[in-house]
Amino acid sequence: MSADGGRGSLCGRDRDHRQARSTPWKDGAVQDQQPEREDEVPSAHDGASVGVTFEALPIHPAGHELDAPPWRRVESTVMATSRSLRRAYDLRLAPTGLNQSEASVLVLLDEDGPLIQSDVAKRIGMRRAAAGGVIDKLEAMRLLERRPDASDRRVWQLVLLPGATPVVEQIRDIDDQLRTELRDGISKEERRQLARTLEQLRVNLAKAVGERALDR
Repeated sequence: MSADGGRGSLCGRDRDHRQARSTPWKDGAVQDQQPEREDEVPSAHDGASVGVTFEALPIHPAGHELDAPPWRRVESTVMATSRSLRRAYDLRLAPTGLNQSEASVLVLLDEDGPLIQSDVAKRIGMRRAAAGGVIDKLEAMRLLERRPDASDRRVWQLVLLPGATPVVEQIRDIDDQLRTELRDGISKEERRQLARTLEQLRVNLAKAVGERALDR
């Protein structure tokens, strides 16, 4: 999860800033490099009005975090927020028939495809087996297809089909709207600092348990 949605966000580019990339699924990186329009106003779009209710996180009293019970420490807050973020995207994406993981695959392929399945799994932070199930569903929906790689017949390239185009645009609308709501009351500098903190936390996790363990 990045300061702009992180792994929970879908689109690598804001609609009006496609070339200024903030791509949360790339190699687990957390970035916040997008130009910002302070006067941006949420735009209406089909399916983006689904209500989302979050369980309020406790307000911590001043003092050292270790004085708080375990469920109030920073790691627990990060995990709870990550779950809420995924739930919010799943609810907003419901009209498309997709969840956050499925939508992320389509947006990634739209921006950087064709890609092989293992690369897709790595770049959106999924296990390869789970990514296979997502791809199977998208293929059944005729949104993408597997094609043999010209240089290695053992490898399949994932390619978007024409029917995916309007779905990807709807996903981008939903993502733009929800990002705007999530940034309310949070300055650009605060998001950058949060991104740096979360990335350092991810690095520390990799040191603690190993990068391969995180990617399984």
